[in-house]
Amino acid sequence: MTLLIKHILVSLIALTFNFNLTNSEFVGKWVGKNKRKVGYVNFDYNGYASIQLNGKNYGGERFDYNGKKVKMTYVVNSSTRPIQLDFILTDINSGEVQKFLAIVKFTDYDTMQLALNIMGKRPRQFTPNNSVILKRD
Repeated sequence: MTLLIKHILVSLIALTFNFNLTNSEFVGKWVGKNKRKVGYVNFDYNGYASIQLNGKNYGGERFDYNGKKVKMTYVVNSSTRPIQLDFILTDINSGEVQKFLAIVKFTDYDTMQLALNIMGKRPRQFTPNNSVILKRD
């Protein structure tokens, strides 16, 4: 997938938890601000994730991207510290998969910090350059 999707994910995502969570704790709409831009990440009960940035939606069960039908799902591994979060883009026709690996830390039930590395490796720590604070909307 392209740099645009990677940039959107980097702008919005940084997650690590200090207590045991299941996917249901992620479910909902989360708002984040990064470099004066506001964006949203939505996690649903069926394992789909979507991102809204600058009024445009990316992700979910099916969206068009460069003429391809793509879906975005997520997987949470809460048995690790920090919690691991994978955003998975799948080309619906070819089955081609690309993963964006993140870590998450919850400061409370409605606030999380998410760090993402677009270079294919999971971040090991949270930095101002790789993370964003998301609040439940």
